Amino acid sequence: MRRIFREAGRLKDLIEFDAEGPWRCNFFGCLKRPRDVVQFITTMSEVMKRGDSTGSGGDNSRFYDAQEERAIYNAVVALKTAGEPVTALNIHRFIMSAARTPEELDTPEWQAKYQSQILERGFKAPKTALETHDFELCLDFWVKEWPGLMDTRTRGNILAGIQGTMHVMNTGIVREMTSGETNCSPQDVLAGKWVLVNFPPSTWGQADLLISIGWKHLVELAILERKAGPDSHFCVVWCDEAPAVTTPFDAVSYIPQCRSHKGCLVYLSQSVSSFYAALKGDSGKHQADALLASFSHAIVHASDPVTAKWAASKLGRKKELMCSGGFQPSEDGIYGELFGNTRFHGSFSEHYEQVLQDQAFQHGLRTGGPANNFMADAIVIKSGEPFADGRNHKLVSFSQR
Repeated sequence: MRRIFREAGRLKDLIEFDAEGPWRCNFFGCLKRPRDVVQFITTMSEVMKRGDSTGSGGDNSRFYDAQEERAIYNAVVALKTAGEPVTALNIHRFIMSAARTPEELDTPEWQAKYQSQILERGFKAPKTALETHDFELCLDFWVKEWPGLMDTRTRGNILAGIQGTMHVMNTGIVREMTSGETNCSPQDVLAGKWVLVNFPPSTWGQADLLISIGWKHLVELAILERKAGPDSHFCVVWCDEAPAVTTPFDAVSYIPQCRSHKGCLVYLSQSVSSFYAALKGDSGKHQADALLASFSHAIVHASDPVTAKWAASKLGRKKELMCSGGFQPSEDGIYGELFGNTRFHGSFSEHYEQVLQDQAFQHGLRTGGPANNFMADAIVIKSGEPFADGRNHKLVSFSQR
């Protein structure tokens, strides 16, 4: 990557975000509204839970997810109202210092804790009418519902869910890269720079997912928030090994809206099956299908049967005229046939066939390397308006050099 930018004379436009470099980005500092913080944390939580999920959490899972979001939202409202920096560490400190019983609220020990001090500062701080309303709901949650009305088991499950994510964000390389001072941010992308998030899963594991998905989510938010004009840079988010970093935000919010904000999303993946493996269970398969349907262009190289079937289905079917027939024996026997005295019987039928059969995506496409002079073939599929030749697919070739 560095060589490409050096040859283009744009090395100063490349930010290599890795553990060895000087670049750091405080993720929470890039989020303006409490709802954005909640969405960010729940997105990170969803990705972390994905590896252990069977895709069948049911009503209980949805209930606890909603309660976790409420707790995070009310923690962020309290911090913002009090003028306290919204960081992963402060959210952790605030929630963990919450009172567990109504009686604890009156004790000097709890009143000296972090949450009590933040709530007191928020109560005294000047507020707009909207901020006053939100803070009153926040106060009711932390001094009435959380210690007195909420079941102990429910509270414990909510804490476990939240702290599982916050622990990763508050420790190790994730804390170092995303919780301190900021010297690069999604605004640099909007200004025309390139950010290479270089945290391979083989080295960093779950930390890579949080850092990579965090950057991706923040850039997508920044693109959707800007009012793109004629001179605005066109921003493209490239996702290698895309199944590992896909989130519900992509299909629900970003892809449908990004074009009007001069944004684009590119997924690179080995196969369609890898999306099914990442988004587990029946619901995960439906999510994967809905996500992949959102992309209007697909470039398909030599692929496996599942991917080939998916690609062929994107092109749909077309009407074909089928002809069949044969010669009937001559009434004059063998002498009639020798002298051409036979009759032809033909039949015609119409039916629909795939525009391209599955095998077109499996066989006959070059796969690069020295044996193919480093050329790789692919079929480009375009939804909606066709190419100049009137078709919605085109055979193309790419050089690996």
